[in-house]
Amino acid sequence: MRRFFRRYAQFRGTASVSELLWPWLFHLLVSGGLLMIAGVSLGAGEIPAKTAYGEPDVADWAIAIAIPCLIAEVIFNLALLIPLVAVQVRRLHDVGKSGGWWFIGFVPLVGPIWLLVLLLSSSRPELFRPKWA
Repeated sequence: MRRFFRRYAQFRGTASVSELLWPWLFHLLVSGGLLMIAGVSLGAGEIPAKTAYGEPDVADWAIAIAIPCLIAEVIFNLALLIPLVAVQVRRLHDVGKSGGWWFIGFVPLVGPIWLLVLLLSSSRPELFRPKWA
């Protein structure tokens, strides 16, 4: 994780699989935790609060918990956007692909799976090009 934050916006060079997966795990745990807190508070706040017509209404305390969690989630995702893309580009360099292959993830259905397979492939240093250094 230290290396990930040290090379915050560095798109040149290579990255190991562990340099890619530890930040992903960190992102998953923090994002999942924030979203879980927001979701549980909104769900729990809906139970006792019913309107006169029987429609669910969310309690004020639930909104007071969920809104800061969602704002923190957005800020956290924006803060990690560039370094997560940078480590993926460096990982693509390590498997012998150009950083432009990152855009394959935008192809519907197949793209994210293809990108994941590329990112988790074994290193191929013989295919590394000097212009990526």
